Amino acid sequence: SLPARYIEGYPSAIHLVARAMLDADRAFSPGKVQAIFTSSESLLAFQRETIEKAFAAPVRDRYGVSEKVVAELKKRGHNVSRGGAGGGYQAIRIDHETGLLHGGSEARKDGAAIGY
Repeated sequence: SLPARYIEGYPSAIHLVARAMLDADRAFSPGKVQAIFTSSESLLAFQRETIEKAFAAPVRDRYGVSEKVVAELKKRGHNVSRGGAGGGYQAIRIDHETGLLHGGSEARKDGAAIGY
């Protein structure tokens, strides 16, 4: 019997356990775990699917912008989309009124947002 109602960890590590559970035909029955919380790295769609199938519980990703924040923004009418797997991100915003370029780069990765 698993004493925990929640599981928290890196998506890649939980995915490895979930894959082993499914390969051994040892998936949990619904209700044994209430939710799985992932953080600290990107959660990929195939990882979410495997984890939810093995543990019979929803995955709540807390890396970057939380799902709760996304849901609230959508409820308020904002068009929000989330990227899939990725590394470092760079972006350039063009202010069409002034012609200025505003650049930003993810600080945890090397890279640069360059425009001309």
